[in-house]
Order: sequence, then C-alpha cells, then structure tokens
Amino acid sequence: MVNQLPLSVIFWAVKSPIRLFNILKLYSKFRMALKRMADCKVKDGLQVPMFLIISPTSRCNLACKGCYSKQYSREEEVSLEVLDKLVTESKALGTFFYVIAGGEPLLRKELLSLFSKHNDVAFFLYTNGMLMTDEIAKEIKKLYNTAVIVSIEGFKDQTDNRRGSGVHEKVLNAMEILRQNDIFMGFSATVNRANLNILMKDEFFRGMIKNGCRMGTYVDYIPCDRNNDLVLTKDERTALRDKIMEWKKIPGFILFQLPDDEHELAGRCLSAGYGFLHITSKGYVEPCPFVHYASDNILDKPFKEILRSEFLAVLREKEALFTEDEIGCGLFENLDQVEKIAKEYNAVSTISEVASMEVK
Repeated sequence: MVNQLPLSVIFWAVKSPIRLFNILKLYSKFRMALKRMADCKVKDGLQVPMFLIISPTSRCNLACKGCYSKQYSREEEVSLEVLDKLVTESKALGTFFYVIAGGEPLLRKELLSLFSKHNDVAFFLYTNGMLMTDEIAKEIKKLYNTAVIVSIEGFKDQTDNRRGSGVHEKVLNAMEILRQNDIFMGFSATVNRANLNILMKDEFFRGMIKNGCRMGTYVDYIPCDRNNDLVLTKDERTALRDKIMEWKKIPGFILFQLPDDEHELAGRCLSAGYGFLHITSKGYVEPCPFVHYASDNILDKPFKEILRSEFLAVLREKEALFTEDEIGCGLFENLDQVEKIAKEYNAVSTISEVASMEVK
C-alpha cells in the first residue's frame, strides 16, 4: 500500500507550483480514502477495494494475440452517466484508484470529462497509443489526477508480432507526444516466453525511462486463448522477479510486477474485491479481468450492495483458489472450482449468451 508520495510523482510535480499544489491535495484525498475504507470494514463489514479496473468499452482498433478482452461482446457499453454514478458511489466508500482498461478506452474520448469531474481520485488510462494526438494530450495535461500507461511488448519485432505491423513506431510516437506535453506517463508490458529476454534487458527498460516513462507495469501472460506455450516457466518467473527487484531500486521510478507484487503486498492475490474488481463494458462485476463470472451488475444495484455479494465473499474466503502452480495466477488456474461456486451463487458467464440473462 502506498503510504507516501512516490519520488517519481514528486519529481514530476515540483516542476510546476500549481501541479505540486494539486498533487499534494490529491494525496490528502488518498489518506482520507484510506480512512473511509477502514471505517466501512469496521462499521459495515464491507471489503472495499482500493482499485477498480473499469473497461468502458470492449471495442478496439487492434487485435492483439491472446488478449482477454477479445472474449467479450463488442456490443453495448455502459453510459458515461452510469460510470459517473459508479465512481461517485465507490469513492464514497474508500476506493481511490481507477484503472481504465478496455478494449481501447480512447475510443470513448468523453471519458476525459469523467476524470476531470472526479479530480479527488486517481485514474490510470491504459491505451495502445494508436489514437493519441497532441490535442488529446493537451486535454489530459489539464488533469493532475490522470496518468497515461502505454502498452508495449518490447522492441519492434516483439510489439509488431503481437499487436500488428507498424504498431511499435506508433507507440513510440504516442510516448513522444505525451513526453512533450509533460504528462505523467508509464508503460505496460505483457511478459511471455517470446519476449521475456527482451523485456529483461536494461536496454529496453532504460529506453522506456529515456522515452519519458515514470512508471512501468510488467504483467504475466495469462493464456486466455489456451495457448500455454507462451506461459512463463517457474524458473523464468524467478529470473524476471530478480531483475524487477533490481530495477525497483532505481530512484524516481514506480515499477509494478503482477501478480508477484500483489503477493508481496498482501500475501495473496488481490482479486474478488480484496484489493480490486473488474467492471466490464456491460457493467458486470467480475473478480478480475481473467475470470469471467459475475453475480451483479452496476446497472442494477448500488455499489455498496454489490460489495455484499456472497459470490465474491466466498471466493475471497477460499484461500486454496489463489494457489498458483503453472501460470502464476491461482484464480485462473482454478477456474473449474470458480465455475462451481458461480453456479451455486447465481453468478453468470460474462462472455457467453448467458450474459444476456438478468443477473439475480
């Protein structure tokens, strides 16, 4: 848990007195959010997640290999008004960080007005960078509570192989636009056996810093398309962790590795509301982006009532479900058990025709 402002944020903030004032004010709001979260736990017995991962759209202008988002229907999206209500209700309970995923969120540029309205919480906008323009960057620059995280798979060969020909060049162009506008920026890389050696190179990592990144995220590849050939072995995950821990010592840079940092932080996976939840583009509330079952939908219930979900509570209580073996993600490895619990507690699949049914 963040108990003080990271140096990378401080270094960025002090370049402007107005920016520093707003960042300090935002940090004060974070401390207040922690108190609200603790109060909800004591008074109402609610497990309030610090993070909400929101996919405002499942549409995307790319077709990356093995992307979890491709399993969702591209039809229908929750309105901006519904998302506004979700953020209003969740932040009142103590949620503070909002990870905006997808699909490609910049296909819905109106989201920037949501970030502006809720300037007392922090947003992380994850984008493939293809739609980034100087005009959009200038709008984001006004938002002191928004960081932009650009997806990349390594150098040109690795990025273009997974994301499409010419994507790497456009990613670097997006980073340059963000750097020129002095926006707090980071990178996100999905680590698999095909790009591991590249992503572990100092040349790549320090190249991201040179490009203007102040934070980075390394995420283990989860075989949503059942292609286990790309999953890291235990020895490879150990080697990557050692390198990540070396880079974490670099001052003025925030570096996350998932899921390893979750276990480092809490001794377990943070899914199922323990630390985060995933909201799909249709409003379904999933334990995480890789586990496509939901007992509730934000269109039907206030967020406070959703947090009382028996389905989520049972998942959190069964520690054996979070025991990983082969792919580094216990909940995904134990999907057969998750499915049994889902049936018992009226949770429906969010990626099949069943998802069109009314959630009970």
